[in-house]
Amino acid sequence: MRKIYVLLFVFLFIGSSNLVHAEDKTTKQGSSYDVKKLYLDNGFTEVNEAIKKTEDLLKKNLELPTRVPPITFTHIVGSFSSASGGPNLEISYLDENSPRTRFKILVSKTPPSSNDSKKIRLEDGNELLYYNHSDFDVFVIEKKELGYTFMIDKESSKKITMDGVVKIVNSME
Repeated sequence: MRKIYVLLFVFLFIGSSNLVHAEDKTTKQGSSYDVKKLYLDNGFTEVNEAIKKTEDLLKKNLELPTRVPPITFTHIVGSFSSASGGPNLEISYLDENSPRTRFKILVSKTPPSSNDSKKIRLEDGNELLYYNHSDFDVFVIEKKELGYTFMIDKESSKKITMDGVVKIVNSME
């Protein structure tokens, strides 16, 4: 009787292994999908290209931070749009191991505002506005007639202090 169970198990194991067909869809980066390609296929470009288009349209250099939050990023992509009232730049910092954007910088002529914002006075005299959004912690500053919005996803915002965000904003050059 025991032999029958063993043979039955062997036949079931061999039979079921033939029913499953798995393919290795690994990309060159080693992940099961290429998050950067997904963004590039949906209107994003290489970040330097998006920055250049924005600067060319504005005829001035953008002041972007040289620091980023102390979280893992595997890709950076950019998006440029000249619709809806002027140039808009979006820089998204991504992690292929996370389904959501981790950190985002938006540059536009008119920064977003919120009645629920807190104001933080920076060393240079500028004000940094902070407010909670359902998916992101949002920080907004105006510099040289442009609005810079920094968005950090909720998971990542647990790893960075307000002092860390101020350091990122102060690193803008």
